[in-house]
Amino acid sequence: MDKTWIDLIELGLKVIVVFGAAAWAFQVLRLLRDGESASISVRNSEAQIKDVELRQKQQPVVAVDIKPTIQRSLDGDGYIVTVVVELANRGGQNTKINWKDEPPAFHVRLAKFDADGKPKYDPPKRFRVPLTLNPNAGAVSHVIRPGGTESIPFAFRLATPGLYLLSFRGVVDEQERAEAQKLGTQAPEAWTGNKYVLVGDVAVPHIEQLAA
Repeated sequence: MDKTWIDLIELGLKVIVVFGAAAWAFQVLRLLRDGESASISVRNSEAQIKDVELRQKQQPVVAVDIKPTIQRSLDGDGYIVTVVVELANRGGQNTKINWKDEPPAFHVRLAKFDADGKPKYDPPKRFRVPLTLNPNAGAVSHVIRPGGTESIPFAFRLATPGLYLLSFRGVVDEQERAEAQKLGTQAPEAWTGNKYVLVGDVAVPHIEQLAA
């Protein structure tokens, strides 16, 4: 074979090898870049998850504990019930509860039972959170710090013995809920609690008996 053709063939093989090596190197580099991008994406996702978890741990978490005390009225007419509602902030941030321009926070309902044993409730008696300096006036709001507890007293007379449902609902400040949403978390609309209490040493009457 002519030496010129041999040289051309060798040159062609060299060109093919060079282009093949370049293509292989490009593919390897692309895979490395894709792997690095995926690794960065995973690290960013893990950081975001940890950030959300940290924010959730720092959120206020309020436990509502309703503590009633019942005794016969001194004049024998019905029962006097005193209640202390304890609000304990077990979270890592302040929480503000608004009372002004909100429905009364504390409700008392007499529970009656039908023939199937299902509870039915009378319309509630409603009580506003009292102002400390003037119990005849309503409080505006409470701010509960992390680890802090607020105690709110209520007192009322019940003429009828029976089973009562005590309910408490403190509305969370709207700005606090908006700030939580901006941070990617969600604050509850209100802190709530319920407790049944039996007033009087009697059996709970049925609806038909009370209507008689």
